[in-house]
Amino acid sequence: MQSNCLHNSQDMSPENEPENKKEPLDADVSAARETPSRPRQWIAGGLGLGVGALIVSWILGTCFFPDAYYTEWLIVAAMGLYFLIAWLIHLRDDGIMKPRRETTRRQKTGASDTGKALVVGAFFLALASLALYFYFGVGRAFGG
Repeated sequence: MQSNCLHNSQDMSPENEPENKKEPLDADVSAARETPSRPRQWIAGGLGLGVGALIVSWILGTCFFPDAYYTEWLIVAAMGLYFLIAWLIHLRDDGIMKPRRETTRRQKTGASDTGKALVVGAFFLALASLALYFYFGVGRAFGG
């Protein structure tokens, strides 16, 4: 009696391959190619995220808190949140959080562009926070 393992290994020879095996189509090959990263898109997206967080921080800081001092803290908190999300996206793409799975390059590029946009947004918030602090005096003193 022959074992199944030996019998299966004989079936996997190149002569016994199934006839219905598909060859990749040109559309499949072109979809797998890496699309170039567009810096304009992620820079514009990052600036949009930064401006949005700055506006929300300013509204929350002036409406819900008695002092503009808290506006600076809200801006820095939004900046930290953006860096945290970008870092988690990087870790997910790097395969640290779970076993690496096969992804197409297009999916990877989109995720890295999101991370880049978040880092640009955080950088914008850092510059805005410094400008508000040093040039306009927002957040320099509590109660002032």
